This record gives sequence, C-alpha cells and structure tokens, in this order.
Amino acid sequence: MASTKHISCNNLSNGHCKFGRKCKYSHDPTTACSLFLSRKGCLKADDCYFSHPEQSATDSNQPPHQTRKTRLPSSEADPDYEARFRKWIFLIPRNNRQVPDITLFFKTGYRLLAASDASGQQRLIKKLATEEGLNMIKTLVEAVNDEHDDECHSLFECAVVPLFQILTYPNVASSLVLEHPLDTVYNFLYGPGGRRGVKIFRFTSKALLHAVVAGDSDTKRDAALGPCVAALERVVDLNQGAQLQQEFLSIVESVSACAEPSDMPPVSRRRLDKIRLRVGLGSLMPSAAKTKPVATGKATFTLSTDLPGELSSNGPRHDNDHEDIDDIQILPTAQEINSTRLEYLPFNHAKNSHLAGLPALLDRQFRLLREDAIGGLRDAVRRETARLTNASLPTGQSGSSNAERTHVHENLRLQRWEVDRRKGIQLVVDFEQPRHIIQSGELARKEWWQSSRRLQPTSLVCIVASSGQIIFCLVCDPEPTAPIKRRQQPRDEEAAQAAAAEEAAAEAEYQRRKMEMPTLHKQSHRAAVMLTIVETNCEHVAWISRHLVSGRSGSNAKMSLVEFPGVLLPSFEPTLKALQSMSRSLDLPFTDYLAPEAPEPSSLDIAPPLYAQKRRFAFDLSPIVNGKTLELSPTKPFDRALFRDNTTLDEAQQSAVVHALTNSLALIQGPPGTGKSYTGVSIIKTLLHNREPGDIGPIICVCYTNHALDQLLEHLVKDGIKQVVRIGSRSKSELLKDINLRDLAQEIQLTRDEGQEKYQLYQQLNSAIDEMEDLLNALNALGSEGSLKAYLMESWPMHYEQLFGAGEVEDGFTLVRHNNKDLIATWLRQAEPSDRDLPESALHEMSLDKMSASERQRLLSRWIEDHAKRLALELDSALESYTETRDELDKYYQEQQRRALSEAYIVGVTTSGLAKNLAVLRHLRSKVMVCEEAGEVMEAHTLTALLPSVEHAILIGDHQQLRPQVKNYDLCHDNPRGKHLALDISLFERLVEPAHGTKLPPMPFSRLKTQRRMHPSIAELIRRTLYVDLEDHATVSDYPAVVGMKDRLFWLNHDNREDGADPTQAQSDSKSNSFEVSMVSALASHLVRQGTYAAEDIAILTPYVRQLQNLRRSLSGMFEVVMNDRDIDALEEQESLKDARPAPLPSSIRKTTLANALRIATVDNFQGEEAKIIILSFVRCNTQGKCGFLRTSNRINVALSRARHGMYIIGDAQTASSVPMWAEIVGILASQGSIGDRLALCCPRHPDDLIEVTTPDDFAVFSPEGGCNKRCTSRLQCGHACPNKCHSETLHEAVNCLERCLRSKPGCDHACSKPCGDPCDVKCKVEVMDFQLPCGHICNLPCHQTQEPEKVECRIKQPYTMPGCGHEILIRCCDDPTSEKINMATVPHLAVDLSQHATTAAKLPATARNPVLYAANLAKFNAFTPVATDAAMSLVYLARSNVPRRARMDAARCHARSPVTGFPALCDALSASHAAISAHQHVARLVPKPNIAKSATKSSMVDYYEALTYEEIDLDEDPCMFPSCGHVITRTNLDQHMEMKEYYSFGFDGVGREVITAAKVTSAPMSVTVQKTCPACRAPIGDINRYSRIARRAWIDEATKKFIVWANSNFVPMAARMAEVEAQFQSNVAGAGDQELQKRLKIHVVAPLSLKGSSESQIRKIYNLTKNDTRYKDGFRLRTRITDFLSRVDESEQPFSRIYDLVQDAKRHRGVEGSMAWTPDVLQTRNRLLATVLLIRCEYTIMANFLKMSKGTAAQIAIGFKEHQGRCERLIEDAKVRNQPAIEVEGHLFWARFLCLERGVSDAVPDGSSALLTAREHLQTARKICSEYQGQTAGMLSEIDDVDKALRDSTFYTSVTNEEKAAIYAAMASDFRGTGHWYYCANGHPFTVGECGMPMQTSRCPQCGATVGGERHTAVEGVRRAADMDEQFGRLII
Repeated sequence: MASTKHISCNNLSNGHCKFGRKCKYSHDPTTACSLFLSRKGCLKADDCYFSHPEQSATDSNQPPHQTRKTRLPSSEADPDYEARFRKWIFLIPRNNRQVPDITLFFKTGYRLLAASDASGQQRLIKKLATEEGLNMIKTLVEAVNDEHDDECHSLFECAVVPLFQILTYPNVASSLVLEHPLDTVYNFLYGPGGRRGVKIFRFTSKALLHAVVAGDSDTKRDAALGPCVAALERVVDLNQGAQLQQEFLSIVESVSACAEPSDMPPVSRRRLDKIRLRVGLGSLMPSAAKTKPVATGKATFTLSTDLPGELSSNGPRHDNDHEDIDDIQILPTAQEINSTRLEYLPFNHAKNSHLAGLPALLDRQFRLLREDAIGGLRDAVRRETARLTNASLPTGQSGSSNAERTHVHENLRLQRWEVDRRKGIQLVVDFEQPRHIIQSGELARKEWWQSSRRLQPTSLVCIVASSGQIIFCLVCDPEPTAPIKRRQQPRDEEAAQAAAAEEAAAEAEYQRRKMEMPTLHKQSHRAAVMLTIVETNCEHVAWISRHLVSGRSGSNAKMSLVEFPGVLLPSFEPTLKALQSMSRSLDLPFTDYLAPEAPEPSSLDIAPPLYAQKRRFAFDLSPIVNGKTLELSPTKPFDRALFRDNTTLDEAQQSAVVHALTNSLALIQGPPGTGKSYTGVSIIKTLLHNREPGDIGPIICVCYTNHALDQLLEHLVKDGIKQVVRIGSRSKSELLKDINLRDLAQEIQLTRDEGQEKYQLYQQLNSAIDEMEDLLNALNALGSEGSLKAYLMESWPMHYEQLFGAGEVEDGFTLVRHNNKDLIATWLRQAEPSDRDLPESALHEMSLDKMSASERQRLLSRWIEDHAKRLALELDSALESYTETRDELDKYYQEQQRRALSEAYIVGVTTSGLAKNLAVLRHLRSKVMVCEEAGEVMEAHTLTALLPSVEHAILIGDHQQLRPQVKNYDLCHDNPRGKHLALDISLFERLVEPAHGTKLPPMPFSRLKTQRRMHPSIAELIRRTLYVDLEDHATVSDYPAVVGMKDRLFWLNHDNREDGADPTQAQSDSKSNSFEVSMVSALASHLVRQGTYAAEDIAILTPYVRQLQNLRRSLSGMFEVVMNDRDIDALEEQESLKDARPAPLPSSIRKTTLANALRIATVDNFQGEEAKIIILSFVRCNTQGKCGFLRTSNRINVALSRARHGMYIIGDAQTASSVPMWAEIVGILASQGSIGDRLALCCPRHPDDLIEVTTPDDFAVFSPEGGCNKRCTSRLQCGHACPNKCHSETLHEAVNCLERCLRSKPGCDHACSKPCGDPCDVKCKVEVMDFQLPCGHICNLPCHQTQEPEKVECRIKQPYTMPGCGHEILIRCCDDPTSEKINMATVPHLAVDLSQHATTAAKLPATARNPVLYAANLAKFNAFTPVATDAAMSLVYLARSNVPRRARMDAARCHARSPVTGFPALCDALSASHAAISAHQHVARLVPKPNIAKSATKSSMVDYYEALTYEEIDLDEDPCMFPSCGHVITRTNLDQHMEMKEYYSFGFDGVGREVITAAKVTSAPMSVTVQKTCPACRAPIGDINRYSRIARRAWIDEATKKFIVWANSNFVPMAARMAEVEAQFQSNVAGAGDQELQKRLKIHVVAPLSLKGSSESQIRKIYNLTKNDTRYKDGFRLRTRITDFLSRVDESEQPFSRIYDLVQDAKRHRGVEGSMAWTPDVLQTRNRLLATVLLIRCEYTIMANFLKMSKGTAAQIAIGFKEHQGRCERLIEDAKVRNQPAIEVEGHLFWARFLCLERGVSDAVPDGSSALLTAREHLQTARKICSEYQGQTAGMLSEIDDVDKALRDSTFYTSVTNEEKAAIYAAMASDFRGTGHWYYCANGHPFTVGECGMPMQTSRCPQCGATVGGERHTAVEGVRRAADMDEQFGRLII
C-alpha cells in the first residue's frame, strides 16, 4: 500500500485530528495543502496550517536546512494555461443581452490566479482592471442585497470571497507592477461617495454573521474573514473619504462581532483595529474637536502655544506652515526663510500638541527632525539673502550658534540648460574662483578643489538672488551619459543607414558635451559646476531662463551659490517623506505601546508576536541548544534547565533570547562587551529555523551605520546563514560584495508582458526627453532674434509683420530689407528721442516705429517674459510626463528587487537605506525586524523601520551609551532649552525610561550582565558608576599585561591649557590641546615599538574633531615599523608569482606612518568598536571647569569601555572633576594609585629598571627605541652586533646591518661589495684585472664572466681589410667580418649608448655635449668617477670637542654611519687615559691606566666572593678585568662566574700561578644554557677576549633556539592553511573564474597548451589562466608564503652558517690560512624538509585541480613533470640522510602522484613503461618505510594504497581525504604541538613533547633521528631537560 505521509491531514486542517501522531496523514506544516492542490482550492489563504506550493515557489520561504521547492511551470510557456485564460475571458459578456455568470467568473479567476506564476497573475489582474473586468465587479455589487438568504450566502462564498481572494492574493498584493491596476480596482470598488463600497462590505459583514449563526466552522469562517478584512483595509487606506463615513465604522463593528477577539486570527484582528483607527479619525479633525474637561486637583499653569498653520491665533507663519505635516515641503520656501516667527515644535508630551495618539507622535517626529535637518540651513540662506540686499554686510556673517556651516560662492551666473537621458534636466552655472587660487596654475587649482572637497556630487547648494528668489539644487556629476549602442542593426539597408546616422549624431553630441563639460579648475577666474534642481516647477524654470547669461534683459539681480558641506539630502529627505506617508496611512504597528491615547497602567504586558499566537505554534530552539529538542511556546511552561545545560549563552543572554522571542516588541539592553551581537545572532538563527512554521518572511536587520551593518551581516554569513542580502552600496566588506541587492536584482528575469511594457515606457521616455531638449534649447536661446521671431509670429502677428515682414509703407511703397540680421537691435537703436512713456496696454496696438526708446525696451522685456513663461509651462508638462514615465520604469526595477528580496532569509539595511527603499520593503510581508544599536538610532528612523507587516520587533542597544546624533543643540535633552523636545532620545530609551509627563509606563526589557571585553580593572570604572550588576567573564582576568607599560590603567594628569580658538580652522568652535597631541603621539609610538600590537590593536580617542585632525597630522609625520595585518594580503596577491628571495624586512612587519598604523577616531564614531589598548585624549583644561562633549555620562561610558587590555587617559583631572561622574572616576583611580603626573614605563627586557615620563621628550631620553636606554645585546640575524638601543624583537628584525657582507659567491672567494643587510648580487661583480680571453686579448671583466670565458664577447677593436675595396676598418674581435652589418659599416659611428670609465675626475657630467677626457667615445650617460676613500659611507673626522682633560681621540674612518664629532663621553675620563669614540655607538669607552686611580675606585668592591675592595687586592697576584659596563672585577672572581674550568684545562706556570693550558673538547651545541652577565649590573660579558669563546657559544645557542621557535611558529599555520586550500579545491562549488577559464582554454583546442619545463613556468601559465578564480588565488598566495619561508630556513641562513661565513670572511681579509672544521649536524634541517614537502604539495594541488577542470574542455595540454620528480628524488635523499622517514615517504608518494597526473591527462605513459615501474618501486619503498617506522608515518599507508590504485586504474588522482590529511598534518607538525616542555636529544638537538611533559612512546629526534623516548613516559639515556628553552620560549607554544 502506498504511503500517505506526503498528504496533508484534512482533520488537522479543520482544527483537530483525534488520531494524533498515529494518523497516517502528514501533520508536518511544510507539507503541501491537499485542498489547495485540488480543483476546489483552499479558502484559508494565509491562515492555513499547511503550505501552499505557489507561495513557496514564488517567495522561497524555506528555512535554511530545506531545499527550495520546484517552481510551477511558467504560464508564458504553458499552453493549457493559455486555453484556461481565454476561457475565463470569454466569461465576460460581449453585449448587454448576455447575462454574466459572475459566480463562475470570480471562482474560476481565483483558481486560475493560484495556479499561475507572476506573468499569469499580472495578466489576470490587469484584465480585471480594464473596463470589462470592472463591469463584472459592478454586476457583482448590484447583485448583492441586504436580505441574506441561502442564495445570497452562495453568492458570498462563490463570488464575493473569490474576488477578495484575488485582490489580496499575497504575490498580487506585494507586486509593485500591479500596484496601479489594484488601486484602480479598489477605487472602483469604493465607488462614487463610497456607496459601492458600503454596499458590498455591509453585505460581507452580514454574510459573515450569517455563517456564524449557521454554525460554520471557525476554519471556514476565518478563511473568508481574512481576504474580506484585507480588502476592506485597502479600500479605507486608499480613500480618505471613508474616514468621514460612519457606515464603515459600523461595518467594522459588525465584522468584529463575528468572533471573539481571542478566537479571531491575529492578522485579521490587527487589521480591524487599524481600520477602526482610520475611520475614527473624523473626531480628531479640527471641525469636530471637543473641549476636554479639565481635571480638578493639583493647581496647574498652562502657557499658551502658538499652534501650526490655521490653528495659530496669529495665522500661518508662512506659506509652508501647515497643521498637517503631509502638506509641508521638506526644504524651506522663500517665505519660510524670511519669516521672523519661531517654528512650531511640539514637546515630548501632549500638552502643546494639536493632535493625540499616533498622529501626534508622527507629527512631533517629523517637525523636530526637519528642524534639525534644515534649521541651520534656513538661517544660513537668510544671512546670505540679507548680504545680497545690503552690501555692507560681510560674506558668511555669523548668525545663531546653530547656523549651518556654509561656503558662499559669489557673483553667480546662470549659463545654460542641459538635459541628460539618465539624469534629467541640468543647469550649468559659474562663479568667481576663490581669491587665493586665482593666480595659481590649473593643476594647483584642481588639487585645491579636490582637497577641499567642496561642491562634490550630491552636495546640497542653494541659488540665492537679491530679488528674493531661492532655489535648492544638488551638485551632479558633469560627465554626460554615453549613448546606448544598438544591440541589433536593422536588416533593411535604408533603415540601417538611418540608424547609423542617428548613432553618429548621438556620438557627436556626446563628444561635444564632453568637451564643454563644466569644471571647477580650468578657468583662472571662473569656476563652473553642473546642478540639478531639487524640486523643479514652472516658476523656477521661468525665472532661471530669464536670468540666463544669454537671455538676461537688463536684469541687475545679484546671485550667490550657498553650499552646505556635510548636509546630504538623502540622509533626511527619505525619512521625512516616510513619516508623511505614515501620517496618511497610520499603519504603524505596536501603536498601543508606542503612542497610547489613554493613560496606561503602571506596567505593560507585551503580547507575543501575532504569528506566534497561532494554534500549535512553538519556537524550536535546537539551533542554539546543540541540536537538542527544546520548544518555547508563549502559552506553555519552558524548560530553562535544559536550555541552560545545552547552550553557549550565559544566563542573562538566555533570558534575553526568551524575552525576545515571546514579546512582540522586545528590548534588550547590552552594556559594553556583554555580547549584544552574539545574542542577536542567536536570536536570528532561531527565527530562521522557525521561518516556515511562522511564515515570517525575510527578517529585516536594521543598523544605524554601514560599518555596524557590515559587522552584523559578516557574523551571520560566517555562521553559515544563507540567503543574506544587503541593501546599499556603501559596504566595505569583501565578504558581502556578492550579495548586494543591486547586483542580485539584475539577475531577475522580467515576464514577457513586463518586458514589452518596459520597452514602451522607454519609448515614451525618449520622446519626453526629446521634447524637453527642444524646449531647453529654446530657453537657452531666450531673447535671441530667432527665438523672438518664432514667438512673435505666433503670439504678436502685427508686431511680427512690422519687424520681419515685407509690408507696405505710406504712398503705396513696399518696404524691402536688404539686411535681415539684427533687426531687433536695429529697431531698438532707431528709436527717436522722446520722454513719452505710455502704459504697456497702449503699446499692444501701437506701431513699433512710433514707440520711444523706453517703450521699445519695456515691450521687448514683456515679449521675453511671456515667452519664458510659455516655454516654462510647456517644459513643466514635458517634465511631468518624463517624471511619471521614469516612476513607472522604476517600478519595474523595484519589482525585480522585491522578487530578489522575497527569496532572502536576511535583509540587511541601514536606517537611511530603509527609508529610501520603503516602496520595495513595504511589499515584502516581513514579519520580523531586528534593530542593532537601537539606542543610537533616532526615533524617527526606528519608526520608519517598523513596516506595516512587522509583527515582531526586537530592539537591541544600550541607552546608557551614545545617544542619536543631533546637529542642533537646542533640540538635545541635556540642553535646558531642549529638554522638552529631546530629539536625541531614541525610541529605545523612551520606552525604557519614559519622560516625565508622558502616558507610557516603562516597558519591560532584558539586560545582559556578563562582559567579555575589558579587564576587570577597566570594567570597574563603569561598574561603580553606571552598571552596578555588571559581571566579568573569567577570560578577561587572564589578559596579558600591556607590553612596555608598568600599569594597564593610568590617568596621566597635567595642567597644560587647551589651545585657543583657531578662526582659520573649518571647525573653529572645536577644541584642541597641543601638549596632549605630543604626549599621545609619543605614547603611541612607544607602544607600537614594542612589536607586539598589530595595526588594529591600538586606538586613539578624542572628543573633538580639531584634536583629531592635529593628532592625525602629528602621527602622519612619524614613521615606525609595525606589525602588518592589513596590507599583507594585497602584497601577497601582487607578488603571487615572484621568486622568493631574502628581504630586508620580514613579511610580518612593515614601515608606515603612525597615522596609518593606528586607529584614530572621535569618541562618537567609536561606539561598537574595541581595541586592545585605548589612549584617550581628554583635551579640555581650563579654569572654568568646562568639560565640553565629555560632560555627559553616555559619552563617558563609551570612552571608558572600549579597551580590552589597557587604557591610558591623558588630561586635566581638575577640569574633569567638575562633572560628577568624572569626579567619581578620578576618585576610583586615585584609590588604586592609577593617577598621577608621571607615567611609568617598563622595559620588557629589563623589567627592574624604573622608567617614568612626564613630557613627550622623556620618551626619547629614557626609552628611545621602546625599551630602555641600554644598548641592545642581541645579535642581528647576520651575526653582527646590533648598533641600536634596547628594543623589541620586531624592531630588531627590522635593523638593516651596514657592516661588510660576509657571504661569498660560488666559484670565487671575493667578498660581497654590498652592506650586509642588503640583498647580495646573484653573480659576483668584482672586476678582475688583466684577464686573458680565449682569443688572446687582455681585458678587465666582472668575476662571474671570468668563470665562463667562452661566453664573453671580446669588444677590443682590431683592423680589418674590406674585401673588394681594400679599405681598412676597425671591427670588434667578436664580430663576424663577413656579416652584412660589418659590410655596411664603412664609416665608424660615434657611440651613444656606451660609456667607459673616465680616468680623471670630470668637472661636468659626461654627456654628448660634455666630453670627458680620456673617454674613448662621446658618452651619453654620466661617466664613472672612482671614489677616493675606501667603502666609507661618510668621512669621520677626529673628535675633539666635549671630552674632558687630555683624552686622545682615535680616528674612525671606515663604515661610519655618520660623523661622530660632537658626541661627548659618557663620564669623565681618568687622567692620562685614552677615550676612543666608536663610530657605531657614539659612546666613549674608558680605558684607565692601572697605576692611576681615584679614591672612589679604590674603595669599590672587586672580589664578590671574599668581599675585597680594589685597594685590598694584589694586582700582580690577581689582576682585574674591566667589562664594558665599567665595573672592575678580579680575574679569579670572573673565571669562577664564567665557569672557565668547564671549557678549559688549567695548570701552573713557573712561578706557581694558575694559567690556561689547553681548551677542552669543542663546545657542543646547546652546551651553554644561559648567557653570562656582569655579577654587579647584569650587563652581558662578551667583549673580553678571555671569555669570548663562552659568550659566542651562548649567543649561537640562543640564536638557534629563537630560529627553531620562529620556524615552528611559521610552519604550522602554513600547514593548516594548506589543508584549507585543499578542502576548498575539493568542494564542488564553481569558482568565479570557471567560465573565463573555459573561454581562455578554447584557443588551445588547436594549439596545445604546454605545461612542460620548470615548475615556475608551469605555475605562471596556470596563474595567467586562473587569475580571476578565488580558489586559485588562495593557492598562489600560499605558495608565495611557503617559498619565502623555504628561503629563510635554508641552512645558509641559520646562525651557525652565519658564524662560519664570518670566520671565512675574516680569514680572507687577514690572509689567515687554515680551515674551520664543522659538521652539518649542528644545522636545523627539518624545517627546510617540511617546507619542501609543503611546497611540492601546494604546487601539486594547484596543477591537479587545474588539469581536472580542463578535462571538461576540448583543450589539448602537453605536460611533463621531470623537474618535480627530480625535486622529489632530492627530497628522498635528504630525508634519508637526516633520518626523516615520514618526509622520505612523502617524496616517494609525490613522485608517483605526478606520474598519475601525467597518465590522467595524456597517453604518454602506457602500462608497462619504465616510468610506471619506477613509480611502483617508489610506492613499494614507501610501504617498507611505513612498516619500519609506524609511529612516525601514521596515516600514510592508506594514502599509498590510493596512489597505487590510481596507477593501476589510470584514474585522475587529486588528493587524499580530509581524515587522512588531518592525520598526515598532525604527524608533520607533531614536534610543534607540545606544552612548552623542551628537551635535548643525545646529540644536543632541541625538541618538544606532549601534554605530560615527558616522551610517552618510542620516538626519534626530529633533527637527527636519534631515539629520544621510550615506553611509559620515560626518556632514553642521553636525553636531558632543556630548562633554558622552557624558561625563554615556553610561552611561544604553537
């Protein structure tokens, strides 16, 4: 029997199934409704328990874990649909005699609609909106009556309900394309005076009541109720007249009586409430206003309020003052600007409002937001208008404190009109250049305009005229739109020629406009710009046209262009328009909570979301409880224990999630660092998992800033959430660039009808543009003779005949005009002098020749003015047509966006972006809105985000952090004048803490409590002041101390006053403090020099923009070497295929300015951010105690809660203490000893040395390199001593050694001529003198050429007799005398590209005009002049100054970095001593004579064992030693301290003194555990020859240990990255470059692609073919990293090799014979071998996947892997010598793998070939090794089997499985995963072991293969604990 589990249960659909889980039919809500799929159809619509397939197919409402359902067949391609559609149309009567079957018509129409896709639905609705369809609706309305019998009930069920189902069908109601046809139907349904609507809806209400009386089931009733109520809501929304008709109110009450509120579907109940509100608004209108009784009780005093518009007792303030905000223009009018009365601004309570409830809320938000946006702008324009009318006022005269900052561009001229096919009407204007750049060149002017950022595109400007005209415009991009090329040329030849001519004309016009494009910089005295008018109207067009330069008829109006920098119209206009729209529709959800009309109780009970109120609905919490089964129902008990035990959320976060899911309006407060984003993501994941049962649609995620939105969406994407869409193009995230709505919408296909309609609209648009272009050309030519001629011919025919006609004059003569040009100018000039001035009306019939000069001029002005008005009217009509067509076209684009968004799970948008896209988002049917950082969002923005469809709103934020940003301080809550306005109070804060006097009680909210950001000492500052219940997570206590600082939290107190006002600054009212700029810069530099913190780890905060600018300017001039985490990816991509060579700086560091290395921001712009270290510049320091911006607790909270590890405040504590919260914080810091006037630093290498700084200069004195002022004791990587002061390891690696290079080139013993730190030349370039070539000639050659003399071309010239003529010429020895070139060269030419060394100094550069003496030819380039000094970078002279007494100075000559004159000795030199100044160290060394000493020296202790002083010892018996630190120690003491007897054998000389007789065995590696230091001061002892052997051994061992740790820490991440790259390749997700790759491979179908030769050439070819594929890009980057790492772990780069080179170099320079014996065992080779394996694996992976991808094409590829297999063979030999079995197996495996690749692509390796036999031998050898070394080759046998199978089957082998790879990588990196317990093997090689601290199984040394571990955690003999490694490097665990 077939299973019925896929069929929906009808019993459950009707309400209840008695069988429960035993039912054989499906109870799964995702199952398709069987009734819906039947012919009858399902009448429940949205309220159906089961899913309706067409909704899923169209909306894609599946949860993330389900696959999308198959779409229904397209109605465009379905012939059955076409037939059914025609049958439905035929149901419409063709004549009046035919009786329509309305029941069949509407019932069939609904079924047809439900079974069709978007195209079919559009056709049906559009047909219904035609005259025939409306007649059917009219017939239906006429058929209904008030008597409700069974026949009427049948009419209701079979005709009325299907009609409403058609109109409210989800996909139909949400379509923007169908918005106009639907409105047509609804308006028709309403009818004249609403009679038709009242009739049908009264009938509907009675039918619903009849159904209840008749005993219909609730399910059947609800199925009819939903569409009827939805249709009634739409009719009432579209017709404001319904508000005045009480019949609709009675209909609503009748419908409401059909069911109890608890039994009615939540959606229908909500719609009825909204309709009741709408139709009840009549009582709120002024004519119906009633006087409210005054409550008795407490005495009150009410101030009168000047209400808006006509409600004002003084009348309207201006023409833009209205009581209804829907009538208010967004931008101010001229009357509004010039009005002196204050604008009406309602308070945050209802006492001065003319409205109540929701209208009052929207009215208040609109007026306050508009005042904040345009208030300062209005004042600025008023000032400029006054200046233009009063020349005595200066430009930019300051007005009120809140006036907008402006730039005024004077002497504006209106040039011409233009029209662009994409941008519409444009206006070109010009004005005077700023005076200070008039004399500058064009390039300088261009740079100034660009740097000033003035008049940028989209900037808001205003044209202001002295006549009072004010026109707001936007700056637009002057680049004209390029003409659109035809996709297909017409087939007809004549049409093709016409089309070509049209395209040529369009191209010519485009080029002309491009040449005439206005620019700001080209002209020296005038700057031009392109504008678009914000609100174009007839009056503006006419006025501008009359004042164009070409058409100004004597106008003397002065004009200016006022620019408002920082004011962006899109930032406030969409929100204000959205508020106006909401005031019309009043469709805001949660009105009872947001704007209650009646007083509420003391507490609120928030209902669950409407979708959660459905029967049997419960939230499935399995995504956040590790997959456990846990349900949350608003009406059932919840198992909190199960939730707590199976989630990663803390207790407060758990409560917040439950609160958010069970409340329709949920508020979550998240103090700093408590995981608001993490909690929000958990809530969103839960909602997505319940997406289909709740039918919640796309979740709208709203953020205030683009940065916050990017962060939230990145969290979601990284958590694996699919179907995320971002609205807006301001994203900077690479992760989100492919999910932008604009790009996704372009992939949505339009239906056939939409395509046709769109094409027709484009045709209409082109016609409108052509018409506008003609009209604008006429306006540009306004006042010209040609323009007036055409106008007079039509409007003034008599005057036209007199001016231009050939009429008769007196006596019958005919007037003949020989010159028809300038007739109007001639007419004006020929006027006879007269004082007559007749009125204008008398001039209409008067002869032109009889008019006076003034009359003629006045008549001409009248002609021009009338002509301008006529053209403006015509343009206004054309512009209206253009705008309407453009809006219709936009609907098709918006429909594409809606369809893309309907398939999304998450829609991310900013608040401003949401307001711009409301038309689309309102049609989405989204039920959930999540708002991040809600405490920082203005209430107006939050209200617009509450879409009408939203049933569940979750606001996450913190009202105790930053409030919304408001421009006008008079509107702020903290301003006493603005306390009752409080625009900066967010909706979140208003609900949590309602203002006094409001009706709303505090709303329940959930607060997070556990912070995971700040160290407890930092969190204490806000815990004791704001968040008393804030808890610390355990992890924050483990934060490391701030490197380089003694304390992690400190306030550096100072009394340096803040700077005065700077009038030259743009932000002249902002503040700065020069001392803090210097101190912050020095502290930041000190922290960066620690080499621990990356670019994003340190942030500098300040409350003021001016201080920010000064800090940025200061830090921009400071260069530091910093950790690189931002640019390395870009550099790797740029150098993906470069050969890796040793670089001066490691790839992990870079040199940059501190401005680029640090984050610098204002406090306001850093909310939501964090950093490891925060430096806060307080700025304010004054006697008045003014704290400025940092006086509010919100900003203080943000400033103090950004730091994770450490925070440093630099400011005046006395000024700060004037604010109570700051005073409390200062007290907390004082009690902890964390405030003072001295900042304590800490040298990480000398932590016991106390360093305190009070001024910026102290850093340079006491911590010049980020450490202390001692000399660096570490050797450079090359082996030379570091010349710098104590500094970090990062800076140490960045030191470029200037000593002589020690390396030699192969084939010679010449020393490298470059400094040690520079890369060596590949070939030796030392010149070898008098070298004899094979031809016998003697010449000077570079050394590398002498090693291959046969390749050298001898250039010595010798005589040659030309055959035939007998002339003798000179030719080069290497030239062939018989060549054509020689035969043609009969006359020697001057050499212009060859220069020889000049033997004497040249006074002038050797050029063709300045020959050099003894130069063989005229030289084109500078001649070489030898340097007299030998290898010195700068000459060093005798240093004689600043040294006391008679100290003799030795001269330092070679390799000096800078002259040493002027550097003083550190202390007084002893008398008659020598003080030698080192050219490297600039330090005076004191060398006292033994017999002359001061008394202080005699009393100093020199024997630390017997406590003897200098004067108590016998220097003959026990001489003293003098280390570089200056202390004096006896030789006996120092010998014992240095443990000399461990390294030398001692004996006695002839007089009985103990002397060294011989050295003991050669010091073994790692034999010196700790570098010895001075017993008195711990300074290193390494410069005394007696102990140099011990010191150098210690240095070599320390350098080797650092090398091991560095290599390990770099290799393991690369191995892990290799696994990720392989996994990425193995996934079957197509890359972005697949199509391009296949296109590139097409050329190799005939010409084969050669992949033979070197691996470098192979990789380069693959790179060129796959450069756009992200998968290969990651592989190439990894290969670059591995190659660079391989070069850095080469044996030649290791410390011992550097020492060997140093010795060899010294021997060469001193002529010492002998050899230095050493063995390779001292070198670390395992890292090189592992890196070689990784490089082979990386290249193999790239090539294998490339070949696999190319197999699907017809491309021919020739391959060869001889070089790769040769590298594998060398790897095998090296691993065998080093006893590395695992690496040896890898070599065998890859040899065979490359052969598999070759066999998989070509037939060049047949079965039985020698190569195949060799491969099998490799595999056999690998098996033997694995069986012998099972512990070190774990997981590799299965890989051998896979390769063997691939060889046998000739299959295409790519890579191993993830499990096997994990085992292999674990084995490869097993030496680096210990706990920090280090050991030495018997041969002295260091290694790490596992968790227990001892070897736990038999294993071998990774370096030499010696056995190091036995069974049961015991070590074999010879293995010893490396305590020194544990101590120094135990923290550097991988």
